[in-house]
Amino acid sequence: GIDDVKIASLIKDKALLAGKAEKPLIVPQPKELARNGKKFLLTPDTQIVVENSDKIELYCLPELVDDIDDYFDVRLKLATFDTMDKTAPAVYIGEPHTDKRFKAVCSSAMKKVKDAVPSEEGYMLEVTDKRIVIAGAGPKGAFYGLQSLYQLIAEEGNQAFVRGVTVKDWPEMQIRGLHVFLRAAARMGETREEQVPLAKR
Repeated sequence: GIDDVKIASLIKDKALLAGKAEKPLIVPQPKELARNGKKFLLTPDTQIVVENSDKIELYCLPELVDDIDDYFDVRLKLATFDTMDKTAPAVYIGEPHTDKRFKAVCSSAMKKVKDAVPSEEGYMLEVTDKRIVIAGAGPKGAFYGLQSLYQLIAEEGNQAFVRGVTVKDWPEMQIRGLHVFLRAAARMGETREEQVPLAKR
C-alpha cells in the first residue's frame, strides 16, 4: 500500500490506490495520455535521431540503448540528421525551439511545447506505427520524455515494440527524488553503483 499522504494525493486515479485499476503505462502518470492502438516495432534498423552529436550524450542515449539491448535484445542505432538513414524507422528527439531540423518533423502542437507546458522539464511524446517524436521544452524535458518512452516498450513473442500513445506531461514538484532501501538492495545482491542508472531516471 501507499502510506505517504502527499504521494497518494498526487495520484489522480483513486481506483489505483485501491488496487482496482489497470497498471498505468507510465509512472508517474502523465497529465495527459491517450492511446491510439498503434505499435512501433523496434528492430536493429531503428535509429534514435537527434539534431547533433552533442545531444547524444546530453540525453544519455548510449545508456538507454544499452538498457533496451539488455532487456529486449534489440540494439538501436544512434544518429544525427546528418548521418541518419532516411529509409529506416526513426525515433526523433529534441527541442523544437532550438533544433531547426527536429522542429521540421514535429506536429504543429509539438512545435509549441515550450509554451504548452509550465516547466522546461515538460515534454510531448507521440508514438505511431510509423515513427516516434519526443519534443522537450528543454534538455531535461527531452530526457524525461525518453524515460517515459522506455516504459512504453513491450514484447510479443520475440518482437519488441512501443505502445502507441500521445502524451503531454510536466513535473508536479520542483525536486525529483526516490526512496532507496539499501538493506533490501543488498539482499538482492545490488550495489549502490548498480542503482545509479535507475536512480537518475
